[in-house]
Amino acid sequence: MEVPVAYMHAYYEFTERPLILEACDVVLANCYSFWEDCDMDYSPLYIKDMFQRALRKVLEKM
Repeated sequence: MEVPVAYMHAYYEFTERPLILEACDVVLANCYSFWEDCDMDYSPLYIKDMFQRALRKVLEKM
């Protein structure tokens, strides 16, 4: 029986630990600008950047 494997963590985990991507079928990235002391005015751009960093790593492994 095959069971899909998922992993959820902060976006940078996928860039710092690429083996996670090889072991998973689904990855979910937490992106919280507040916890990284980002100013509220820049928060939307900062979140977009976090997402893009995680996405680039996922696409590299495909």
